[in-house]
Amino acid sequence: MAEKLNATLRSSKRSWQQLAGTGRSADIVGASLAQACARLVSLLVPLITMPWTVTYLGQERFGIWMAASSIVLLISLVEGGVSSALVTATSRAHAIGDFQRIRHLIASAFALLIPVAIGFLAVVALIAIWTDWASLFKIKSTIGAAEAPQVFFTIAAITAISFFVNVGTMVRTGLQQIPLVSLWEVLGKLIALPALAIAIMLKMGTPWLVGALFGVPIVISGIGVIQFFASNPVYRPRLYDASWEYSRGLLHGGGAFTAATFAYLIAISSDQFLIAAIVSADAVTSYSILSRLFAIPFLLTSFVFFAQWPAYASSMARGDEIWVFRSFYRTLVAAIAFSLLLTLILIGFLEKILDLWMGQDIHTPALLVWGMGIYAVLSVAEAAIRHLLFALDARKELIGISVAMVLINVPLTIVLLHSIGVAGAVLATDIAYFCCIIIPSAAIICRRLLRYASEYK
Repeated sequence: MAEKLNATLRSSKRSWQQLAGTGRSADIVGASLAQACARLVSLLVPLITMPWTVTYLGQERFGIWMAASSIVLLISLVEGGVSSALVTATSRAHAIGDFQRIRHLIASAFALLIPVAIGFLAVVALIAIWTDWASLFKIKSTIGAAEAPQVFFTIAAITAISFFVNVGTMVRTGLQQIPLVSLWEVLGKLIALPALAIAIMLKMGTPWLVGALFGVPIVISGIGVIQFFASNPVYRPRLYDASWEYSRGLLHGGGAFTAATFAYLIAISSDQFLIAAIVSADAVTSYSILSRLFAIPFLLTSFVFFAQWPAYASSMARGDEIWVFRSFYRTLVAAIAFSLLLTLILIGFLEKILDLWMGQDIHTPALLVWGMGIYAVLSVAEAAIRHLLFALDARKELIGISVAMVLINVPLTIVLLHSIGVAGAVLATDIAYFCCIIIPSAAIICRRLLRYASEYK
């Protein structure tokens, strides 16, 4: 009798989970469509603006902009992944209806980030003043050397503002309000287009172009965050809501995000800095153009993984691990197949695409092109795996594989840049990504799946 009762309960649990899974799948689809619109705009804006900026600034000044961006992105890791940690924490609290905990998380995040932002800007200001930019990036023009520290600090100031904006957007993501977050993101990107056009028409310098293209979207998203807190007082943080207990939890959770982000930035952004330092600043331009082009598969699939993140975290909090892994497997296979097909199309029609897009001769060695193609597929697989590990809160595993990625990628990039040129940067990233991220992550997920399956039985 007891066995029959247990079997009935297990059957009821499975039926409920299937029904809940259907609802979660619908939420993911809705969030994915919203993110798809935002990613489409994010894809189109660089495709539209890159020819404008390269033509207006020239390859050297544009290369300085890209190289300076990579340095700031690396320094911005002092944020500690606090805002990213809010997604999983908020999703879990929301799953059990603990609104007070969400408010404590928000207040603690702001309390952490205020001194971090101030210290970040102070360090950046000192770097901007004391660095010999002309020697660092092998700058040939006087205007490029003069603008370099200004561009560097402008990017840093926008990044510091984004620390606070991201708290609001990540909380809304954890609450599965991704469509509204995407709406403000799209609005900011669209307003940035005329702002950039005006800056170019008025013949403004590179810092103004940076502010128009990257500062305007952050400001618009910030307005969306203010509107969210104004219309949802239950989430509005107060000074006494901040506590060290929640701050410590965010820092611990943020460590995994910081490690993963650091590995990603080392893989992508540091390449541009190393190319500028080892080869030249103008060599960064062709690399940046190809990396933007071959980022299309990632941009057209990553919105699905981002939408799944809070849904997976919420499901894990409810104990429905099997649905999570089934959904992940289907998404991963479809995303890899799509990215592989799209990458082959990009490689096959590359010359025509560059002629239509840039309207000028871009140096594209075959080794660099195929290296970018391999990375386009690997980055899609890595993004799917990374977001699942975020939802699983696999902090130690993420930190371990990310550290391994950094230790392998940086020296390998330097060696290959000296030996085979610009293509060495992306080939080093391909090797490090596959060996240090893809294979270990797959092993971690399989181990978790087996553990959950045994518990489920």
